[in-house]
Amino acid sequence: MRIYWFIIFNVFVAVALSGQNTQGISSADFYEKYALLVDDTSVVIIDGRTLQMYSTGHLKNAVCIDADDDNLETLLRENVSRADTVVVYCTTNRRTTQIVQCLESFYKGDIIFIKDGIRGWKTHELPCIVADSINKPIEGRKGPVSPEFKNR
Repeated sequence: MRIYWFIIFNVFVAVALSGQNTQGISSADFYEKYALLVDDTSVVIIDGRTLQMYSTGHLKNAVCIDADDDNLETLLRENVSRADTVVVYCTTNRRTTQIVQCLESFYKGDIIFIKDGIRGWKTHELPCIVADSINKPIEGRKGPVSPEFKNR
């Protein structure tokens, strides 16, 4: 019986000392409180959508890692190995949940996920980077992607 409690205690201490903190936040709150993180080199921002969806508008410095990729864990490990904080978003929340669950299995830093995703980001007309007609990013464009871009 003592060994049982000893194991439980050690597991509890290991989890408590791991330092991992997962926090969900709205896009508006993220922009208000953590906007400077997008330029912080110790932060990795992960857009969990497809490359096609990513090209319609994404956060500055975001890395596109499709949550449905068969090599998700490998891609995440390669991209977050030196990060202190990881920020995750997708369109709404399905892909974000997949990525956060995968990260929680190995990553020990802080995880922030944007609960309302890029859809909430665009609804609040927060700055996005959108590819132009020759696929170069345009910084500072706000709000939803224009209809003429969507049809290209």
